[in-house]
Amino acid sequence: MSTEARTAMRGPQFRSAWWLLFAVLAIGCDSAPPPGPSAHAAAQAYAEAIVQRDWPVAYATLHPDSQSRCQPQRFAARAQSYYRTLGFEPARMHVQSCEEQGTKAIAHFVFIGQTPSGQRRYKDAVVLQQVEGRWGVILPRKFGQ
Repeated sequence: MSTEARTAMRGPQFRSAWWLLFAVLAIGCDSAPPPGPSAHAAAQAYAEAIVQRDWPVAYATLHPDSQSRCQPQRFAARAQSYYRTLGFEPARMHVQSCEEQGTKAIAHFVFIGQTPSGQRRYKDAVVLQQVEGRWGVILPRKFGQ
């Protein structure tokens, strides 16, 4: 390669072309949609909504298949029944673990509350499934019955 050709490749136009290519690639990488919430976050949102007795929020965390099987009013009635089976009023909850396996996950959580006889705990688990980048709780068929 001649000296003139090497000099031309190091010139301002050549460097500008590299910066332009770099900028296009960087913008392309940044335009990817952010990943959806984790299964852990979805399980936490569900359990917190149960603690707060916020049935519309709890319903919103359900997988679309569960929502199609159980309409909001029916879910609210079942959720109230589930809440009563705890046997105490939970003040808080904690997700103990959440194991993701591809598009499915199992989350274990505990409801914690105070009774006259001391602190009470109620452990439970939910199955979650991911659809279109969003995790949703799969409602057990006998939920609240």
